[in-house]
Amino acid sequence: MMMFRLEDLHILGSKAELAWTIGAVFDFFAGTVERAPIWWQEHGLEWLYRLLKEPKSMWRRYIIGNSLFLWNMVKEA
Repeated sequence: MMMFRLEDLHILGSKAELAWTIGAVFDFFAGTVERAPIWWQEHGLEWLYRLLKEPKSMWRRYIIGNSLFLWNMVKEA
């Protein structure tokens, strides 16, 4: 699986005013990744469901990435 960062796509250096990331939407439509049950989705826990189902590919994104994001938010506050 190939991962892209916004910097890799040169969006941060462009004149674009809006950039949307779509995550696993293509995988969901292709049927290669199972969506979380509705309850998980409605409660904003789809990320946790995916972490539990695919720990090898998701742990870095959700554990390290989110921790760094929160740490940077605290530093900025």
